Amino acid sequence: MKNYIVKEATGELTIMQVKPEQESAFLAAYEDSIVACGSSIQEVIIKFGELMKRN
Repeated sequence: MKNYIVKEATGELTIMQVKPEQESAFLAAYEDSIVACGSSIQEVIIKFGELMKRN
């Protein structure tokens, strides 16, 4: 299962867990909204924190 941080249309950030069989449909729907992804929620939050430090 992969975990994603997605920026919603409202500007709110959401963590979403996606099963492997749903990943292609998820990517098609949210491709432009994905902020970070990883194999665990912890990894996604760390990657998000690193992105925030760069900006």
